[in-house]
Amino acid sequence: MLIQKRRDTYKMTGLDPKTSYSVTYTVKYATGGKESVNKSFSTADLKLESQNPKVTKRGEAVVCATTNMADDETLAGFEWRKTEAPDVVLSKSALAVIYDGTLEGVIKNLDPTSFYKVRPFYQSNSGKKYYGEWIGIDPSDFSYFEPTVHTYASINVDNNIVTISGYVLQGSDDILSQGFEYWINGTATRAPGQNVIKVTASGLRMSVELSDLQPNREYGYRAFVTTSRGTTYGEERTFMSPDVMTGISSVTTVKEATVGVYDLRGRLVRSDASSLDGLPKGLYVVGGKKIIKR
Repeated sequence: MLIQKRRDTYKMTGLDPKTSYSVTYTVKYATGGKESVNKSFSTADLKLESQNPKVTKRGEAVVCATTNMADDETLAGFEWRKTEAPDVVLSKSALAVIYDGTLEGVIKNLDPTSFYKVRPFYQSNSGKKYYGEWIGIDPSDFSYFEPTVHTYASINVDNNIVTISGYVLQGSDDILSQGFEYWINGTATRAPGQNVIKVTASGLRMSVELSDLQPNREYGYRAFVTTSRGTTYGEERTFMSPDVMTGISSVTTVKEATVGVYDLRGRLVRSDASSLDGLPKGLYVVGGKKIIKR
């Protein structure tokens, strides 16, 4: 069972649907005492409804299903097989991504002279699998589709590092580049390449770490994907950058002989260690020593 701590909230993923669970929350005191609270809950029934596949090019298809699973469930996907294949032939399967109630994935290298069937699935941490209904695919019946790109609203903050995420599904055109744009709110024009910082990423579900942020500023960000036909953007989201002087838990050790200025993760941010001018306020490692820029 995966438990993720988010401030004072614990999120449990990978649970079985329509199942009762009990949780005990315990606080231990430095004096030796402790207090516990017991809670019970039941998970909802699982929704997995197959939707019509989108054949984006000959032998490739985007498959999707509506679901009530959260965006951060990672053990869901699709399995597929030729319609005439006997039961002794195992189906192929792959994980997919979820955004706002839709589970989506891409199947490639389908034989355009054969018919296929596909169904969504979810596998809990207990190893049990749950399935939606089979739906057919004709890999030769393709139409033009634009790429799908979304920006997740949830972020992860680790000291002065902010991680943003999104996902991209290829349409009929090949992807030339994908990733994120971000900016300090009030400075970006929203025009491609103007007053924004662009970072590339890869994968269906992609994420990047932003470490060059100014403290206590509102930033905007959005996912993008570029093809030969242009650039498609995901939703615009915002976050407040943290105060880089709070929440410092550790500093990566850097040898004294190393020349340069390093951030909290031990990454080189300036090869010249003579000055911190131009760098945002924060804790840096210079010549093996921790230096605070105020």
